[in-house]
Amino acid sequence: MNNKGIHELSYRPKRIISQHLTVAGDGTGAHSFIGDQTGPVIIKIAPAAGEIFRIARLIVIVEDDSFLPAGYGEIAALGTGIKVAERSGGVEVNLLTNGHNVTTNAGWGHFCFEQRLEDWGKTTDTETLLSQWDFTKLGQFICLDGDLGQDLAVTLDDDFTGLIDHAFIVQGFQER
Repeated sequence: MNNKGIHELSYRPKRIISQHLTVAGDGTGAHSFIGDQTGPVIIKIAPAAGEIFRIARLIVIVEDDSFLPAGYGEIAALGTGIKVAERSGGVEVNLLTNGHNVTTNAGWGHFCFEQRLEDWGKTTDTETLLSQWDFTKLGQFICLDGDLGQDLAVTLDDDFTGLIDHAFIVQGFQER
């Protein structure tokens, strides 16, 4: 057998992950977090035991009628703000927002270099803020090991009543 044949036999494609963050952590349940989310509400992606996920990016989607310069969507700036963290066993081990919770539309720009406001030619009466936090541009994927109870979590502790959509999606691959 030649080298090409050996390589083809040993290659195992990775399962691509494109999943909404949810309370359950497995993509099931609510995908949009509008309305009163005080409490706090923690949404996440959490691999099952025996699985390892490599997360490349977090995409934040905020849809509203318009966007206030100092607000979140068209609502006032958030009082508590949104934080993003890597956790192990439910305990924050790496606070990615570094104590600077996102409270305004522009707040995502502190972490997400790739950000745009879309109105899709005003075919609708709404606008959508799309923010992409690409962890690979920081030099690596976020590694989540299900055997260690690790997850990537977003904590919501504000009233998002008035937003049309508010969703968080992660993309990456399953290592095992």
